[in-house]
Amino acid sequence: MSSVLIVCRGNWDTCTEIPYILKKGGYSRVDIYCSDQSWLICNKFYDTWYKSETSDQKFIEGLRGVLNQHPYDWVILGDEIALNLFNHEIKTDSEFLKIMPLTKPEHRWVLSSKIGLSRFCKKNNIPCPGYQVYGKESDCEKIKNDLRFPVVIKADFGWGGDGMFISETYDTFVRAIHKLPVHKHVLVQEYIEGTEFPVEALFSNGKLLMYQTSSIRKFSGHRFSFTTQRDYFPCPDLKDYLEDLGEKLGLNGFTSIGYMFDPRDGTYNLIEVDMRPNSWTAMGRFLSPDLLDAIRYLSEKNPAVPFQQKGMKNKTKHLALFYKDFRRAYWEKDWKTVVWWIFDVKGFWRYIPFYDSKLLRKVTFSIFNEIFLAYKAKYFPRKTKP
Repeated sequence: MSSVLIVCRGNWDTCTEIPYILKKGGYSRVDIYCSDQSWLICNKFYDTWYKSETSDQKFIEGLRGVLNQHPYDWVILGDEIALNLFNHEIKTDSEFLKIMPLTKPEHRWVLSSKIGLSRFCKKNNIPCPGYQVYGKESDCEKIKNDLRFPVVIKADFGWGGDGMFISETYDTFVRAIHKLPVHKHVLVQEYIEGTEFPVEALFSNGKLLMYQTSSIRKFSGHRFSFTTQRDYFPCPDLKDYLEDLGEKLGLNGFTSIGYMFDPRDGTYNLIEVDMRPNSWTAMGRFLSPDLLDAIRYLSEKNPAVPFQQKGMKNKTKHLALFYKDFRRAYWEKDWKTVVWWIFDVKGFWRYIPFYDSKLLRKVTFSIFNEIFLAYKAKYFPRKTKP
């Protein structure tokens, strides 16, 4: 009997389909630990819901209590808030290995830290863009002398593209200093004018089980916001990069990785590693190789038999996220895509969660409620007292 616990601290929609793929992949028990406001409870495929408390300390104590009662085979921290919280809280290697998505506690400083990832890459000879850390105005001279512009500025702890912007020249960087958080270090990284390759991968004890590579069709907003449409295709060139990364870092679990291909030297530069599932993770069931094959291997708990990833079919597959992409298309007045969703053009209905009535109700209600409230505010504004 194989068991897994999914833990969410924030109220994100990214993990709503994860219980479904874990069940389909052979896990007999899929439990969740989250608040009553979490999207994670809006599906029919979990077995037990452990309600979390509001405060950080009670959230931590509650999870420890659950883990003391049930020795799960796999604990999945489903958002950056939970990752950051437990990374700061856990003091022993034994507890770290039980909860966190790394098998090498000595690399915990990389978790949720863009600065930490860049330093790790430099230390371990992993290709990544040149960078400097900005903490005070006196750092500007080093940035000017050592980096090639344009540069991208990234808040050390953030997600969804928040706290990121590009400076084309040194002068524009200096003028934009007021945008940077006070008394906090930020990463200033060379911006490579190349092609970005998002990768969804699954690792087990530092070993790469499988990966799925894509290019971006649509962003939800600016170029650093989350994506809503992607093209997936085979990319054997990345296999060695991923195997090297997994072994050196000790990756263990679902991992979302970003590479930027530099056409000047033909190198794939590592720009992002999120050690958690995201909305695209569950979409791996529509691809070949199928993500469910790798999950099934983990659920069978037979490490003596190595996992054999099947080759991906040599063609490109267009995937889209219903909830995120329909909202994007509607508010951007991308009526062509709205029609695709309504009338199943290009087979888009495959990506609507008809298999789960509970999740479908949540998604459709959220979309129409958002539209209704926006129109209500526009055409029937609340009257203010004189």
